Amino acid sequence: MNKAPHTSPLLEAIACEANIEQAYAWLCKQRKAYPANADSWHLRYHWKSHRPALIARLRQGVYQFSPQQKLVLADGKVIHLWNAEDALVQKAIAIVLGPQWPLSPRCTHMKGHGGVKGALRWLRAKLPRFSFVFRSDVKGYYANINHTVLLQQLDQHVPDKAVLRLLTQVIQRTVEWGGTFSTIRTGIGRGSPMSPLFAALYLKPLDDAMDKAGIAYVRYMDDWVIMTTSRHRLKRGIRVINQTLHKLKLAQHPDKTWMGKIDRGFTFLGYHHTRAGMMPAADTIERFRERVTQLYEQGASTTRIGAYETRWWRWVRAGLPENQVLVEHHGQEERCKDRVNSW
Repeated sequence: MNKAPHTSPLLEAIACEANIEQAYAWLCKQRKAYPANADSWHLRYHWKSHRPALIARLRQGVYQFSPQQKLVLADGKVIHLWNAEDALVQKAIAIVLGPQWPLSPRCTHMKGHGGVKGALRWLRAKLPRFSFVFRSDVKGYYANINHTVLLQQLDQHVPDKAVLRLLTQVIQRTVEWGGTFSTIRTGIGRGSPMSPLFAALYLKPLDDAMDKAGIAYVRYMDDWVIMTTSRHRLKRGIRVINQTLHKLKLAQHPDKTWMGKIDRGFTFLGYHHTRAGMMPAADTIERFRERVTQLYEQGASTTRIGAYETRWWRWVRAGLPENQVLVEHHGQEERCKDRVNSW
């Protein structure tokens, strides 16, 4: 009599029915606007009969990801799309692994770490104590993540070899286009639920280096800022950043890197910051203007355009203390609106 294959606790957690159902609900929401011939609708129609076999394959450690499909959208944008089942499985893995990985609280793009607004609140609370600032991000972050480095990091945090094999398939993925298959050698895809986790883990050495150096620091994805009381400490922090990025085989984006006195003002996460407060940055306003122009050109109604403007202003103000939005000075919000309208 053959014995049932042993299932590790981690693989069992990923394949448990409640977790799979949570991932399935996510998939249905994510792909509800997909066309009628999308495979997600076939999966939904046959879900009750398909689910037991999927769970069994995961528990046995024999699940295999299919090649991604390369799609060219109407606007010319190219995307690599996972099939519905593969996306569901990756979401199930992310649900389990996310809370287990020892990610830094200064990495705010992860769920429960505060998001964009959490990073901004931290920045506004800390800013008065410092005189110098350095902000930057990684040039082509997702596209330049080194597979060897990432897999070495995963080997330290994922003890289960079956789960590690699944993650390796997600990273070293294959893409199909017109019957031709190609293997991706560098970078991670944007379409995977695991990608934000990979992005958080990959720059964890930077988070740890800043903690060890005792430098005020916060990061959202690959966009970070450090603040110091002296120019010497700022240079020291920049040196640590450069050394860490070199080890990770990454480079700073030259057009998005800035250092200097806080009194001069600086941009971070879509806002321009000064000691007095903050307001939308020039490029944020430009993107808003471009979107409004696009809506006009598409013949959108004034109601739809007005609704977009309302949502945009709500996003500008959301989650921040009233006295820290659009600069504390009386009438600054009106001046900011005038600035938007003048573009």
